Amino acid sequence: MVDGVSGMNFINSWAETARGLTPSIIPFHGCTRLKIGVPAMPKYPYDDFVEITDLSDMELLYQKEKNISKMLTFDANELAVIKKMAMADERLQTCSMFSALATLVWEAEARPSTWSPRGSPSFRFSSISEPLPKNYFCNLVTTTCCLTTAGELAELPISYTVKHIRKACGLVDGDYVWSRMDYIDLYRPSLTSTGIPVISSWTCLAYGCSNFEWGDPTQFGCRDLSRAFCLLQPEGGKGIAVTLALPESGMNTFQKLINEV
Repeated sequence: MVDGVSGMNFINSWAETARGLTPSIIPFHGCTRLKIGVPAMPKYPYDDFVEITDLSDMELLYQKEKNISKMLTFDANELAVIKKMAMADERLQTCSMFSALATLVWEAEARPSTWSPRGSPSFRFSSISEPLPKNYFCNLVTTTCCLTTAGELAELPISYTVKHIRKACGLVDGDYVWSRMDYIDLYRPSLTSTGIPVISSWTCLAYGCSNFEWGDPTQFGCRDLSRAFCLLQPEGGKGIAVTLALPESGMNTFQKLINEV
């Protein structure tokens, strides 16, 4: 029903009500702000709707192996090492921490030895760029996507992958979002794609202050992390935590990749 921002606004308003306070944020329900074009006129192709042949039986791997869920926390020193690797290409002037960590997660997804190097793993990044009222209550998340082959991800340095991710994230602006809504209305594509994991940053969500009169929350997260990777601000506010769920072989590969780094 709602995205991360709206969901946390609801929970924190609920907590304020439980403490006898008037909610500081009153929800805005103006869905007319999101009207599609008439006629719909998309301007972009949108790679996240591309049908990908599952050459490596990625979905089967999730079904036949035990799925492992983990939260891995990276401190400031570890993040600095990852970012240095990500910017090994001198042509890269800047690199966000999101791009660097997303690269590691994506490469881990592509490395299991049972997968075909000709496979075309893609990665979705959730984002929103359209300016809306802070109290807008809805589910408004758009995605951008990277496409490459598993062979390229495994063989080339992570700086190669970072450039792919930065290019994809750079596409997302208001025009991209409005055009995507027109694309969905015109072509009615499937909004779920086989074998495409999604990564999202929750580091800016106010999930640490939901006080129901019993103190701050001790835990926060998703019920189901299957194929979803979330970046969170860990307890204490230092570093970044990555939550993920992978088949056992994939998790072993991911852990090995982190140890190598």
